[in-house]
Amino acid sequence: TNFSRTTTPQSETISQTDAILALDKPYGRQNYSGSARIGAARFEKNGDKLNSQNYDVSAGFSSEIASNWLVNLNASASENLNPNQNNPTGERVEKNVVSQRDGGLSIQYGVLGRWAMIGTASMSRLKYSLASQETLNREQGSQGLRLTYSPSDLLVFGLGGTHTQSDYKNLV
Repeated sequence: TNFSRTTTPQSETISQTDAILALDKPYGRQNYSGSARIGAARFEKNGDKLNSQNYDVSAGFSSEIASNWLVNLNASASENLNPNQNNPTGERVEKNVVSQRDGGLSIQYGVLGRWAMIGTASMSRLKYSLASQETLNREQGSQGLRLTYSPSDLLVFGLGGTHTQSDYKNLV
């Protein structure tokens, strides 16, 4: 294989070891969920540069409030090695850790009827550790509102809009 994705191909043996834990617990009108994956990546030939720890964690909460409201909250974080083919050509075999943080909120009015109004808000942050890719670091937020109509359990029509703003602070 051409692990480095360059004109001078080199092979590599990669070992990834993970520990995973997950939870999905309904409790009355609430639901709690979460998951965690912690791992270690080991490289045979490029271990001095690329050996790393990585993780993905997420948590969520959902609850029905009163008779016709539904609230969902979620958050996640991850830190993983960027695939080397996504690094700049001269830095394919350099350690580039990608960190991502996300959070979201959704509020729905109209849980049991045919009509529902759903408002959403989310925030996301993405960061690369390699200096040459810091222009890709971004912060993003979005807000949305939509109206849905469900004539049956299998069919939903919706109309709405979402506003998203992305900020690349290091973009030249």
